[in-house]
Amino acid sequence: MWPKLSTSAGSYERADITSDQYYAWTTENIPVIQEGTFKAAAFLETFVAYRRARRRRASPVDQIFESVKERIEKAKQGAPQ
Repeated sequence: MWPKLSTSAGSYERADITSDQYYAWTTENIPVIQEGTFKAAAFLETFVAYRRARRRRASPVDQIFESVKERIEKAKQGAPQ
């Protein structure tokens, strides 16, 4: 049976058969989602363990950012508490 498509359907209109397919899929695939999360976390940990050997070349945006950051630090040090 093909789904009924209507361009004039309201945003709160419910489906003819069932409208909880998203939650059904999510609950049925919790182990898959959990395993993917664990693998992604392990992959991201490698960026901490194996940092870059050298810094990348600074772009003009990075130089502007560093300049602004330095000025903010100087203003914080000179500002009365």
